[in-house]
This record gives sequence, C-alpha cells and structure tokens, in this order.
Amino acid sequence: MKYTIRNEILPVYFQIGYIYLNNGISIGKKNMLSSQPIVALHFHHCLEFGICLSGSGEAHIENRIYQFKQGDIQCVSANTPHMSVAYENEPCSWIWIFVDVPTLLSSEEGTISDTLLEIANSGFNGVFSPYEHPDLARLINSLAEVSLDDEFSELYSSLLIGQILIESARIGNIDKGEKRLAISKKIKPALIYIRD
Repeated sequence: MKYTIRNEILPVYFQIGYIYLNNGISIGKKNMLSSQPIVALHFHHCLEFGICLSGSGEAHIENRIYQFKQGDIQCVSANTPHMSVAYENEPCSWIWIFVDVPTLLSSEEGTISDTLLEIANSGFNGVFSPYEHPDLARLINSLAEVSLDDEFSELYSSLLIGQILIESARIGNIDKGEKRLAISKKIKPALIYIRD
C-alpha cells in the first residue's frame, strides 16, 4: 500500500496497562478509533494486527503515514512506534489483536511442539471428502502446493502442518461414529524423550 513520509518527529511512549494477553494472545472486541490529532506515538512488546471494520483514517507507523479504509488490515511489529486516527466526523471501528510470540510458543504445560506431538500421535485416520471437512482439505491442499524456493518455505510448511494437526484434533475421528484413542499421559514423556 502506498504511504507518505512524516517529517515531523513525534514523542514516543511505552503503552502500559492496555493489553491483557491470555497465553500470549489477545483478540479484542470492536473498538472505536479516536479522531483527536496525533501528538505522540506508542509502542508495546508484542505484535499488533488490526482489522478496520468501518470508516477510514490514517495509520502512523514509524515515520510512514498510511491511508486506511474499511476492510484494510494493519500489521505492526513489536517495539515499533505507531498510532492510528480516524478522519474527523467519520466513525471508525477496529478489532485489535495482540500477540506475544515467546509466550504463545510456550506455556506451563510445555511447548507448542509438545502439544502438536501429542496430537500427531493420537491417531487421525480415514478418507474424507473435501465437502465433509473443507478447512482441513484446504490446509492439506495448501501444503501440497508449497514451493520450496525461498528461505521461508520450510518454516511455512511446518506451520501448515501445525494447522493441519490442530484442525484434525478439532474434528476428532474422521469416522464420526468412533472416538479417537487418546495417548496415555504415562507414555507422553517417553514420546517427547524419543523426539528430542
């Protein structure tokens, strides 16, 4: 998206007490954006994603000014100064999502990889039509289409596999009449040891 450069230097402050992260992620509810002039930028120690639900305005990210409208998405890295403002007399609503990546990737229970290993070993077998499980079919098709020609291909494939495992866990057994066999908590540490 095109942007203009802001030559004016604005003060920057750390935003405190605004974000509550539950296990590393916070998905907010609909918020109205202020139309007050921007006098300072703020930053926080997590990623921020925003979805403009209505209205339009400006997003100041570092020294760049972006014009946004309904449907646009904002991405801001951790510790990056930014602020958004609605155009005057134009109600503007957003949903903000905050992600603390290190916290998201680990928890008191272990790491995401431990959880995915447990899901992968719990058994998900059978044949299904894409119409029965469209999200899972889309993910598996996406995995088949990954080109391995850039530095992020392996990571992208790994993340797709994680999504596939999570979707399979949500479905349960492909054959709806049967329950999946759960891995005993007693052998989970052994599987983690073997993996490591």
